[in-house]
Amino acid sequence: ALVVSGGVGIAKSLTVGGNISCAGTITYDDVKHVDALGISTFREGINVTTGGVTISGGGIDIVGLTTGLSVSGVSTFAGEITVSAGGIDVTGGVNVASGIATILDTTQSTSKDTGAFVINGGAGIEKNLNVGTAVTMEGAGIATFSQGMKVGGGKALQEKCHINTTAWSSNTTFNLDYGMVHLNTAVLAGT
Repeated sequence: ALVVSGGVGIAKSLTVGGNISCAGTITYDDVKHVDALGISTFREGINVTTGGVTISGGGIDIVGLTTGLSVSGVSTFAGEITVSAGGIDVTGGVNVASGIATILDTTQSTSKDTGAFVINGGAGIEKNLNVGTAVTMEGAGIATFSQGMKVGGGKALQEKCHINTTAWSSNTTFNLDYGMVHLNTAVLAGT
């Protein structure tokens, strides 16, 4: 009914009862509600100042970005978090308030730097520690048990033997840093 070949400037409100079709770019400010039935593309980002973002289905896919997802506040996830590649790097602490933290990787440990779970610092454990197979302590430190130690099963306690080749009659020093078992292969006072 009305065709305008040039531009149109409207100083006040415009009410449209039907659809609006635009072949070019629509620029607008202070929009209260946007109900998009199709895909919405934002070429220069999204800035949400209040209210947050609620996604009731579909999830979020971040594809092709090198910066990833950066969150400065607290993030709460009602379900699981699955990381398919790259792992999780945490610069702060990790607090598991309830439930069991399970590591499903079955990599065997052959040293203090291998295995499915490696801790570079010390480990403080408030309650019992149960180990399925062997325990190996590396280094020259001392294991201290303030409430005693119970060893069960066959070959209950094994300790290395220090072999001394100098006769005890000429060297009477016993260095307990070598352990509690000493074997002397030298003769004693010519015997």
